[in-house]
Amino acid sequence: MEASEAARALHDEIAASLDDEGEASSRLAVVSVEPPAHLGPDTHFTVTVERESVRRRMELPTGLAMAYLADEEAAVDEWKSWVSRLRARFHD
Repeated sequence: MEASEAARALHDEIAASLDDEGEASSRLAVVSVEPPAHLGPDTHFTVTVERESVRRRMELPTGLAMAYLADEEAAVDEWKSWVSRLRARFHD
């Protein structure tokens, strides 16, 4: 899987995860998922989310992203933790 293809898949996965955990009144919209130049161990995707015109960015480690997309069971808990941290950025 190429980085741009992974970014598109991650966009959908992040949006679904945020919808699963959120209340309708506090919905976060995934604005973009920017891929790294190459998929490597020390790289990351840059995820931008928005709620009510407030945008936040957060890095998603490539290893976690690719493990989650590969449906590795070990990545599920770490993915949920990452999504929770992303959501928490709007409660600062």
